[in-house]
Amino acid sequence: MLMRPALTGLLILILAATAGCTTVASSPGQVELSATEFDFGTIPNTEAVSQVFQVRNVGQGWLEITGVSTSCGCTTAEVDSLRLAAGETADLTVTYDPRTHEGATGEFMRVVYLRSNDPDAPEVTLTIRVTVVEPGRGSEGPTASSAEVAQLYKMFVCPCCGQDIGSCTCGMAEERRGFIDQHLAYGASTNQVHRAMFQAYGAGAFFYEGLAAQVRTELAETLPAERPVLVVEPLMADLGTIPIAGGPVRTTFVVRNRGQSDLTITGLQTSCACTTAVLETAHGTSPVFSANPSENAESWSATLAPGEDASLVVTFDPMAHGPEATGEIRRVISISSSDPLDSRLDVAFEVKVT
Repeated sequence: MLMRPALTGLLILILAATAGCTTVASSPGQVELSATEFDFGTIPNTEAVSQVFQVRNVGQGWLEITGVSTSCGCTTAEVDSLRLAAGETADLTVTYDPRTHEGATGEFMRVVYLRSNDPDAPEVTLTIRVTVVEPGRGSEGPTASSAEVAQLYKMFVCPCCGQDIGSCTCGMAEERRGFIDQHLAYGASTNQVHRAMFQAYGAGAFFYEGLAAQVRTELAETLPAERPVLVVEPLMADLGTIPIAGGPVRTTFVVRNRGQSDLTITGLQTSCACTTAVLETAHGTSPVFSANPSENAESWSATLAPGEDASLVVTFDPMAHGPEATGEIRRVISISSSDPLDSRLDVAFEVKVT
């Protein structure tokens, strides 16, 4: 029996299409953690502490997170998304609760295990360290003497005026002194205070660049090379001499992601009400940020891809403090981001008002 020409042609087309089709398995995702080690520092044995890390899919296919566990019941870990498309990020929240061990004190190390369909790294780990002490007692004896504390204050600069935080009486200096005092009360060593200040306030908090560089190097050794890297140029701008009645002046800093994964800018803050800042990206302009945290946007963020630039536009109003506020002035703008090494980066400008 002969086939009709139309039917024969259709069969040929089907066979040709079928012959050209092959099943291609989709490539799996590739997991990356924002940090592989983290030190909670010194904490009292009466309070739990938490830290949020990022899990990123740097592969081409879907990343399936199949499990998260820890090495001890005192530590919990929770990831907010179990399936990530290429380039997506999830939050991994790790909590350490010393009360689980009925007030035990000492130095502890715990491990978080994250499992996924990444064939090259089916299980990745995050190591946390913590020193637990009784409230109000140091882990190695009494807290530092007043002279030692005063010397420690001199290592850190106030962003408002440029003096050391022991000499300045403004609210920002008071906040940083309180931060140090709290760590010392829990028995933190000088080195632990240095690390805590770097992680909380960035390299710009240090009076001595060499010390900041040393702490940076120590922390960088615990981070993956594929992290986002926040870079701002210049770090210091000179606005020269301006008349007090000349109106507001502006200056622009270039904000760049020099890392290998997406950088999220989460906020800005200035050191004085006379200064405001906005971030201009390819996707739009941020709200206006100033010195008062309660007035700044909390839910705003902007993402920069690797190699992408943005503009930090800073406005200074010389009349904000009245017609007598002349002289040499220095102001600081703090940028908060997902860069695990420079989560808070400070830039500044100087100006002489006449």
